[in-house]
Amino acid sequence: MRLPPPAPAPPQALGHAELDVLYPLETDEPMASSLPHGLAMQYAQLAMSYHLRDVECLVTADYIFYYRELPPGATGPAPSVTPDVMVVLDFTPPRDTSYRLWEVGKAPDLVMEMSSRATHRQDQFHKHHLYAELGIREYWLYDPHGGYLEPRLEGWRLEEGLYQPIAGELQPELEAELGAETFNSEVLGTHWGRLLDTEELRLWDEERGDWFLPPAEAEADRLRQTRRADREAQRADREARRVAQEVRRADQEARRADREAQTRAELEQEVARLRAQLKGFSESEES
Repeated sequence: MRLPPPAPAPPQALGHAELDVLYPLETDEPMASSLPHGLAMQYAQLAMSYHLRDVECLVTADYIFYYRELPPGATGPAPSVTPDVMVVLDFTPPRDTSYRLWEVGKAPDLVMEMSSRATHRQDQFHKHHLYAELGIREYWLYDPHGGYLEPRLEGWRLEEGLYQPIAGELQPELEAELGAETFNSEVLGTHWGRLLDTEELRLWDEERGDWFLPPAEAEADRLRQTRRADREAQRADREARRVAQEVRRADQEARRADREAQTRAELEQEVARLRAQLKGFSESEES
């Protein structure tokens, strides 16, 4: 009687050291190529985090996304990409781990890249096709420098496996000066905006009915509004004092005119009395 061959041993789970080799938690790529690049990333992450604050999700910047698992025995690191900002709905990542597509079970819902001299071609071509292939629902590109994208904000929505451009709409009433161009994000349920006067990136805050501003910028804006209101109040107070002075001056003129009219009437009465008295003298002399 032949014994059955031994069952193959189950694959052993990889240890932390092996995982770090195959799927490192850090990348050699710089987080931002310039100050405008970094500020745009910071704004996008803060704005989306605030907008989705009541939703279970991941909103992160420079988080390594491994999209293909390595076969046993392969050497790392595995194929990956590090989006400037990405959003994954209905997901809370465990600590101290990278984003591994085959473990999470779904691709990010939204990715935004900030174009620069070094990355704009890769953003517009390689990543455009890669993100569509991976099933990322929305892909956004913003050019914080100017010169790489026209217009400086573009978005695409995945439809039947291909990215279709998201049309922008001019909204002149959203800003006091030149207005804004807005782009609807179905993932976020709100609009991205490109201010036409400054070309700044903005996210619409439905609750406030205004653009989202980070805390420091919001505080600076509040102080500007307060100072503007103070200046308007001071201007109104000066105008009120000027009007009051004009009213007092007009009242004085009216009283002076009344006194002159009264004096004129008294003089006229005195003239009439003297004339009557003179006439009486003349009549008595004639008789």
